[in-house]
Amino acid sequence: VLTIKERLGKLENLKVVYLGDGNNVTHSWLAMAARLPFHFCIATAPETKPDMELFKEVQDRGTSTVSLCHSAQEAVRDADVLYTDVWASMGQKDQFASKSARLKDFQVNRELLNQAKPNTLVMHCLPAERGREITDEVLDGPRSLVLDQAENRLHAQKAILAQLERWHHQS
Repeated sequence: VLTIKERLGKLENLKVVYLGDGNNVTHSWLAMAARLPFHFCIATAPETKPDMELFKEVQDRGTSTVSLCHSAQEAVRDADVLYTDVWASMGQKDQFASKSARLKDFQVNRELLNQAKPNTLVMHCLPAERGREITDEVLDGPRSLVLDQAENRLHAQKAILAQLERWHHQS
C-alpha cells in the first residue's frame, strides 16, 4: 500500500486486482480492505478461492468494495494495480502442478496487461517464479513497481523495528 500511495498518491477509489492463488497474500489484502476504502477484486480459479468466511466478513464490513471473479480478463478491466504472488506458497510445493494447471489463465503477461488501462501498474511481493504467475517482460517492464515495492518493504520493516525498540525502552 505504501508503494501504491507513493506512486499514485492515494488508495481510495483505486481498483486493485489480485490474480492467482487465494493464499496468505490475498488474506492480507482482504485485511487491508477491511480497514482502508478501495475496490479489491480477487481473480482466481473456483478451486483456489481465499478463505470465503474472511471474504464475506470484509464484504459485510463495507469499508471497501470486495469482489471475486473467475475471469482474469474481466477482473483487469478498469484496474489501477495488478498484484500477483507465487501459485504454490511455502509448504505447498507439493500442490504446484495442480495449482499451475488451475491458475494458468491468471498469469500476468503482456496480453492480460493490454486488456487493462494503459497506466495500470503491476506488483508482486517476490520471490517470483518467472514465466509462471508473471512473465519476465511484465516483471521487468516499465509498468512494474516490484523493485520499488521490495525497497519500501525494507523501510516499513525498519520502521516497525524502530517502533518496537521505542516501546521496549519505555516499558
